[in-house]
Amino acid sequence: MTARIGHNGGPEIDGRKVSLRTAWAKALFADPETPTYVMAMAWAIHWYSRTDGSGAALSNLQFKAICGISEDTATRGKKWLRDNGYVH
Repeated sequence: MTARIGHNGGPEIDGRKVSLRTAWAKALFADPETPTYVMAMAWAIHWYSRTDGSGAALSNLQFKAICGISEDTATRGKKWLRDNGYVH
């Protein structure tokens, strides 16, 4: 049986090709150690990245404006992402 989303059945999701950026976001959100502020940052990274995962180089000021976090929290979030192997 194929899983479906939405009131009208939605698109089939089994067998769908998942982009690298989507696989990255799913892994990050599934990690029980991911802080909530990093999840907000990950949404912004996902939004601005290409399907191959490249292209999202956001400044602390951009994270502050998009995610509603402080610049210090953005710095801490970037460090967490690097230290845990989610970005390089």
